[in-house]
Amino acid sequence: MLALFKHAKNFVSHSAAKPIFNGIYFDGEKAMVTNTHLAIIVNDMPFKKQIIHYKTGAVIEGKFPDVIKAIPKKTEFNIDFTDIDQFIKALKVAISLDIKGDFGPKCSLEGTFLSAKSSDMIFTAKLTGTILDNPNHETFFNGKYMYDILMFFKDCGVRKVTIGFNGPLEAFKLTTDKGVLALLTPIRIN
Repeated sequence: MLALFKHAKNFVSHSAAKPIFNGIYFDGEKAMVTNTHLAIIVNDMPFKKQIIHYKTGAVIEGKFPDVIKAIPKKTEFNIDFTDIDQFIKALKVAISLDIKGDFGPKCSLEGTFLSAKSSDMIFTAKLTGTILDNPNHETFFNGKYMYDILMFFKDCGVRKVTIGFNGPLEAFKLTTDKGVLALLTPIRIN
C-alpha cells in the first residue's frame, strides 16, 4: 500500500482537465491508477469504493474507466525477466540518452534485447530472461514509464516480471507474483 502512494505521482495524469486521472481508484478489491498510457493494478486492496487524489487524499467525483477490460486475458508472446534490477539499470542508461519523441524517451525491446538510439549513440543491453514464446516483433515504448513501473514493482518486493503482448502495437501486460500488475501502451513508429 505504501509503495502505491509513494509511486502514484509517476502513474497519474497531472492535467486538471480530467481529474479522475489524478486519483487512485479503489473498487472494493483492487486499487488502480492510470494516466491512459499506463495502468497499475494492485490486488488485495479491500477498501471503500472511491477515487482519491494521489497527493491530497481528497475524494474525486466521477466514473473511473474500466481498466480491467484493457488487460489481455491471454498473451501470444511472453518473456520472463528474472532480474528486474538489471532491467532497471539498463533502462536508466537508455533513458539517460535523452531520446525524446512525442511520447517521451523511446526504447525498444526485441526478445531480451533492450535498445535505445540517439543521433550519435546506440545503446543495447542483453537482459537476463527467458523467451517463453517466440516474440519476433520489435516493440517501442516510453522508457521512463517502464522504468517507473519496474521501480514500483521493486518496492513491492518483485524480483522477476513477465512481459506479455499480442503484437508490436498491443499493450504490454507486466505480471508478477506479488499481486501487482501493469499495462503499458507501445509507441507507434512510422
